[in-house]
Amino acid sequence: MIKMSGVYIENNLVTWYISAMLLCMLLLAYMLYKKTDFTLYVFAPLAAVFLLGYMCQADGKFTFFDLSGAYGFFLGGIYRAFCGLCFGICAYTMYKKINRIEFNKRKRILLTILEMLLYALYFYVICFSGWGNRSYMSVSLLLPIALAITFSGKSYVGALFRFNWMRCFAPLSLLIYLNQVAPRTFVSHYFKGKGYSFCLAVSAAMTAVFCILSWIILRLCKALWEKKLKPALNKPDI
Repeated sequence: MIKMSGVYIENNLVTWYISAMLLCMLLLAYMLYKKTDFTLYVFAPLAAVFLLGYMCQADGKFTFFDLSGAYGFFLGGIYRAFCGLCFGICAYTMYKKINRIEFNKRKRILLTILEMLLYALYFYVICFSGWGNRSYMSVSLLLPIALAITFSGKSYVGALFRFNWMRCFAPLSLLIYLNQVAPRTFVSHYFKGKGYSFCLAVSAAMTAVFCILSWIILRLCKALWEKKLKPALNKPDI
């Protein structure tokens, strides 16, 4: 959990963001409790925009910081996580404001159109304009607005997330996120000469197997804790 402090051991690369968020939230959580208005309306917006601009100009190029590269006192991943969390705070602030507004049917339709246009522009740029260019950095400013609209529940798109069957995607997406690096590494090492479709199919199959194994291990650990370890630790002294 402290790998992004500089104790950098790259066993599962995707966990860098979990470590970085935990470290950054030590400061941000304290600020949100003690200086709520200042953090919501002053610090978070300025920190988000200035950090994004700083990352845009890293090494004189329009690119994100290298995760494990040192930039001053911190690794690049810390800057990226702090910037992302501050944009998340901005999205939360916008969400609260939108949530207080009463929307009739016509306004909801207009809000939904705006939301879909923001998402369409964002995904178009990241899919077809490439990483690390000016367009991607600029369009990143649109994502918090789109997310704020979606989770306000005022648009018709946001209604999708209120179905009960959507609940399964939270644990499933986490399992996929944590277990997709090993299959990608395996395929890129042992199937270099194979086509993209074949490599994708093997990666997807291996990821599914890893997710199932991970879920089984988690269930066994929880059962061991609840039935054996917890009762033994909580047993009163004789």
